[in-house]
Amino acid sequence: MIEVTESQVERAKIVAQAFSPARLTLGRQIAGQAKRQLADSIGKTAAAVTQFELGQARPNAETLARCSVVLGLPVTFFAGGRPQFLVDTGRGHFRSLRATRVYQREQAMGLVALLWEVMEAIEQMVELPEVKLPGLTDFSKFSSPPDAARELRKCWNVDHGPLPHLVRYAETNGIVVSVLPRTLTGEMAAGAPDHPAGVGNVDAFSTKIGQHYLIGLTGAKGGLLRRRFNVAHELGHMVLHDEVRPGDPLHEREAHLFAAELLMPESSIADELPSRPDLQSLLQLQQRWGTSVSALAFRGRTLGKYTENQLKQAMINISKLGWRTNEPEDHRLLQGEEPSLLRTALELATPAGLTEVTLSDQLQLPVNLIRTFVGIPDVRPKLTLMRGLRDD
Repeated sequence: MIEVTESQVERAKIVAQAFSPARLTLGRQIAGQAKRQLADSIGKTAAAVTQFELGQARPNAETLARCSVVLGLPVTFFAGGRPQFLVDTGRGHFRSLRATRVYQREQAMGLVALLWEVMEAIEQMVELPEVKLPGLTDFSKFSSPPDAARELRKCWNVDHGPLPHLVRYAETNGIVVSVLPRTLTGEMAAGAPDHPAGVGNVDAFSTKIGQHYLIGLTGAKGGLLRRRFNVAHELGHMVLHDEVRPGDPLHEREAHLFAAELLMPESSIADELPSRPDLQSLLQLQQRWGTSVSALAFRGRTLGKYTENQLKQAMINISKLGWRTNEPEDHRLLQGEEPSLLRTALELATPAGLTEVTLSDQLQLPVNLIRTFVGIPDVRPKLTLMRGLRDD
């Protein structure tokens, strides 16, 4: 059981009087912990935690202090009085849903709830761009996912060539993109000082918060090429699917077809693909189109350029090279794929006194979590200690 100091308990006394059951649930979810895990850490039963979260009982100051330490959140986080975005995993499109556990989806949506609070605070001072997507009032207007992808290119005034800076285009047109904390999963020790509440198998997801469309990325899998495809995939859900059906095979396939056409338009890529899926030739196209060699090989198959056996052999060779998880990338060609919308908005609000530090204080969230949400890079100098030299 976690031990707490007298000063920690003293700070928790006032919070205990204003305790919010929903804030405890949210804190537990973003830490990726089950009720039993939290209960064991704070010296309570799972039934007691359930009662706390249902509002049937109120934790005392010592219990709240322990929750604060275990979940890596300021004890004031658990006080009520602030609007809260209701977490519902059924409101988000998730990639790789079969490999995603329930607690990981709850963790992702819990982080979205906190991100909503950050966005709300920023929007009090800065107006974010208006959402610009085709078909928002008529999701049945498109004849096919590729047709919808072509309409999006028209809507955003993009020609038929490569689409660099996809994240920048999305943000310019009102889509909020955020890279969520990624270092730990719920199976590991949550609540470290920098609050690395990772989201495990959640590769990417999208949801709508009020009038805002959001794409959440974890950065936990693959590189920038995979990130670009994930963003394109989630844009497909936004354009094609008014009804959210997490993990639905048809929706996932349609979003995949949308992403392929958005990043590799048939009218342009068909003539550029080599006659055989030669990896060196595909690698050159990867650098031009900003899509992985695997995606290019699959694109050639869907367009009828390659046979199933050719694709199978290409994927075997890609696996042998280790490119399924670590494909060589030229990062210089992918500048603009890091989210910057929220960071820029916060910079505009800084003269009025809104910074990551004041946001942290206002929302009672760890400042490192605020920095992660808005995309502020960690520029702290790294201290390296050398062993002392002996005088002989």
